[in-house]
Amino acid sequence: MVISSVSTLTSVRRVFFSEAQEQFAMARQIGGESIDALAALGHAYAVSGDTLAALEVRAKLTALSKERYVSPYDIALIHAALGENDQHFGVSTRHTTSALSG
Repeated sequence: MVISSVSTLTSVRRVFFSEAQEQFAMARQIGGESIDALAALGHAYAVSGDTLAALEVRAKLTALSKERYVSPYDIALIHAALGENDQHFGVSTRHTTSALSG
């Protein structure tokens, strides 16, 4: 019974995140290169288990941050969803430190 419940929950979760990914991708098409929509898409990829896609989005956000402002929160959100807690807190700490000193 437990195995069946876990399997059902996993299936529901995949459907939910699949729909979320479609919505975030659509938001990016409508809104152009929206940083928030891109970060939300990366988070959805990470939470749904599509690690490669999440890493690609994170790399894109990091590259965009060299050209324009990208909130460290957006990148940390993907780190956290991937379970990379050390990197998540490092990004948050660097942002807080630079905001306080600058």
